[in-house]
This record gives sequence, C-alpha cells and structure tokens, in this order.
Amino acid sequence: MQTTLADKSELLPKKSKLENDIALTVEMTQNIVDENARTVQNQDDFKQKYDNLVAHYEKLKSEYDSICLAITEKEAKYEQIWQFIKVLREQHGVLAEFDETLWSALVEKVVVKNSGEISVIFKDGTEIKVE
Repeated sequence: MQTTLADKSELLPKKSKLENDIALTVEMTQNIVDENARTVQNQDDFKQKYDNLVAHYEKLKSEYDSICLAITEKEAKYEQIWQFIKVLREQHGVLAEFDETLWSALVEKVVVKNSGEISVIFKDGTEIKVE
C-alpha cells in the first residue's frame, strides 16, 4: 500500500523528458538570439520565433513544476505512511486507553464550529463529521 500510494514511476520519465525538452528549447532560443546578433534578418520574424520559443518554454516549465510538485507530494505521502506504520508497530496489543502518539500520527486537526459541529481531519485528508 505504501509503495503504491507513493509510486513515482510514471512521473519520473515525464520529468526527465521535460528536462530534456526545456534544455532543447533554451538551446534553440539561444541559437536564434546568436543568429540575430550575427546576421541581418527581419526583426518581426525574429520576434515571432523568439516569442513562440518563450511561450513554449513557459508551457514546459509549468508542466515541469507540476510534475515536481506531484513527486514531492508523493514523497511526503510515503514518509507520512512510513511514520504511521512505525507508530503502529510500536503499539503492543489492542488499545485499551487513549494513545496520544497514535492520535498525533493519525489526526491532522479537529475543527469545532460555532454550531457545535465537530469534524476530525486525518493526515491523509479524510474528514469525518462527528454527530
């Protein structure tokens, strides 16, 4: 379960491809800038090519940032699950009384509203309303 929830195997090749695509786009941009500095050319054509490459770079960078964020979130989820399993393994037998360590490992926060409604929000994002 822990490995499945934190699986990055689909994200890592995408990240690598985006890194390569970004490097290629940067190189292409540098090449047209260098060419523009060396030879006389229509500046409207140059600007259009440059703007297209910059837009492409920004799109790739946005995708790359999203992939990196997803990888970071999966790594955090893996660590969170690992800590939870560690706490559970340290428990001896069935719980007969409140265990603060286990509570802290499971619960992110408890929200009490003015209406008296209580919600328990677990570290995995699950929310349970207490009636």
